[in-house]
Amino acid sequence: GLTIEPAHPDAPDAVPLIDALSADLAARFGSDGRGGLAGWDAVADRSLFALARLDGVAVGCGAVHPFDGEVAEIKRMY
Repeated sequence: GLTIEPAHPDAPDAVPLIDALSADLAARFGSDGRGGLAGWDAVADRSLFALARLDGVAVGCGAVHPFDGEVAEIKRMY
């Protein structure tokens, strides 16, 4: 089954997904977008990075980073 769980962007299962997303973004847009997770630890207490797993295997990821109490940005969704 599919599960979604909180994780850290540096988690071993997250790194290959983020690398694949970065390669795709670089090929399509000329920038890998890695700056979107820069300084994650400084905002981790008010943000969420999550891994999607299918039968235990990491198959997707994404992050939500709030700007303020009402507006947030979805980052690194893959």
